[in-house]
Amino acid sequence: MASNSFNLVFLCMFLAFYNSSTTKAEDPPSMFMYCEDNTTNTTYQTNLKTLLAILPSNAAATFHNETIETTVFGLFMCRGDVLGSLCTQCVENATTKLSSNTQCSHSKRGIIWYDECMVRFSNATFFSTITTVPAFCGSNIANVSTDETAFHRLLSAAMNETAAEAANSGNYYATAETSVSQTQTLYCMAQRTQDLTRGYCATCLSDAAKKLPECCEGKQGGGVSLPSCDVRYELYPFYRDLSSAPDRVIPINPPPHDSNSIPQPQSGYVSYNCSISRNDAVGSPTFESNLKSLLSELTSNATNVDAEFQMRVGALYGLFMCRHDLTRVACGECVANATNVLLSACGISSEGIVWYDRCLVRYACRDFFSKVETSPMYTDVVVETTEVRGPMREFATTLSNRLSDMANLTGGNGDRYWSETQTLNREQTLYIVSQCTKDLSSTDCDQCLNSIIGTAIPWRRLESSEGRVYYPSCVIRFKLSPFFNPTPPTSLQQPPPPLTPHQEPLQFDLAIIKAATNNFSHENHIGKGGFGEVYKVWRQWMGEKSLSILDPKSRENYCEIQVNKCIHIGMLCVQETPDARPTMLEIISYLSNHSIELPSPLKPAFVLRSKLIPKLTAHESSSSQSANDSIPFSVNEMSISEFYPR
Repeated sequence: MASNSFNLVFLCMFLAFYNSSTTKAEDPPSMFMYCEDNTTNTTYQTNLKTLLAILPSNAAATFHNETIETTVFGLFMCRGDVLGSLCTQCVENATTKLSSNTQCSHSKRGIIWYDECMVRFSNATFFSTITTVPAFCGSNIANVSTDETAFHRLLSAAMNETAAEAANSGNYYATAETSVSQTQTLYCMAQRTQDLTRGYCATCLSDAAKKLPECCEGKQGGGVSLPSCDVRYELYPFYRDLSSAPDRVIPINPPPHDSNSIPQPQSGYVSYNCSISRNDAVGSPTFESNLKSLLSELTSNATNVDAEFQMRVGALYGLFMCRHDLTRVACGECVANATNVLLSACGISSEGIVWYDRCLVRYACRDFFSKVETSPMYTDVVVETTEVRGPMREFATTLSNRLSDMANLTGGNGDRYWSETQTLNREQTLYIVSQCTKDLSSTDCDQCLNSIIGTAIPWRRLESSEGRVYYPSCVIRFKLSPFFNPTPPTSLQQPPPPLTPHQEPLQFDLAIIKAATNNFSHENHIGKGGFGEVYKVWRQWMGEKSLSILDPKSRENYCEIQVNKCIHIGMLCVQETPDARPTMLEIISYLSNHSIELPSPLKPAFVLRSKLIPKLTAHESSSSQSANDSIPFSVNEMSISEFYPR
């Protein structure tokens, strides 16, 4: 009989899969963790701590169970393709997270799932029995592009076949691949813990497969993880090919450049597409005038705004998007070249788009802003007529998993841009960029990029070590040589205008300012006048030079994104208007959630008054404070902060 060691109803988390590789130095996020029934028994807690410390030392194998003094029982299971140090690292991450979690370190039962391993413990033995709760479900955010009913039928048959193979396999793990179309392949995986009998294994995997429609119907990928087994499918190769050697050099097979025959002296031109409709307005003098005005405005704004701009002229909508590591000058040059192509190639078309390596420009006689558009598309990859194996298969797995991660990271980034480098072996590094137009929401960006990953790249026959796929709403490019700036500017810079010396009268008497700043001392703080470190940071922030405030000793080793984020939050905390300052809960959410776009800070608090001005606070009418209370000022007429609860 199946045994449930967790008194818990079925849990199904409709979340996107995070395929975090355990080869990274940092701890990848766990997919799901659950612990229950706390205990104050110190002997048990000590034994649990011992168990969690012992498990990683046995991770040379993909499965191990352990008992500590018949009071604590535990096991781990790594995915069948996760071997050696990869398994050890994943189990270490899992046990560390369980040990450091206040609830789990005092619980009688607990489980944690990572993408590549699972760790579980209990105060009662559960070995060799089926456990089906709690259950974790995850689904890819993108929908299938083929007939949903036909896809579900194909998935059901493929998953049942994979589950049957895993139940009867001595490896307790099985994978299968099935063609969905000429460009798409369905990848399935099934696995069970090695302590189960074949009969129990078949039952567990059958239960897991039956739950797939509940969480993943119509999705490009998804999976169900139970304590005793798990199943998963994707339209990209998320598991490793164990027959290939990961350290072998990837052959460099650049795709042939097959762009439209538009004469282009400028480098970086990729392709264009024009669409002609039956709109009577197209080709009229008004249309031509509006199109020229639109493209001219896009070009002129390319050196004035950061990376992207959209606008409307009459019935025409247009935008440009530059790669986020470009300077404003480089962005302007790319957009100018692209608009020239559109004028010469698509002048009588209702829609047009041109792609360069560094930018795209498009227009249409319809509103396409904030919409995911995947057509027309440009694909530039090498594809074999038969299935590839060896190092190219390993490369496809590495690339597809990184792109799946980056889709989520790109959507969560306010710039809708992400770049990464991935070490493949001692000789080769993979460079990847993903980007969406900034008018897309985080979810829409994720969906657009996942559409490229799941439908536009034929992973099973990929023979290309570099390539690119461009949609109107998002782009992906990868290469074995650098093609982007790994530390792009926080804001696309343009050369500053020449300084024009001029003299203005002081707003305040110099003696007052001198007194307020303690003779312009560097030790001055905001409470002593406001010209101290806070205003130095504010000036650098406004000049887009906030990183210059870093201690020189720290400039050798820091994360630019995190530093700018912390400075940004700091500026929000010292805004002049108290109501505009974030609460502690908001600050915590800013620091813990990378998908939140921070508001622009206002200038810091700094008030000079010529006399004392009585002011009633909102709570004084119902408090014991006097209505005659006035705002106190120091001898140099600087305001002194008074602190009230939020």
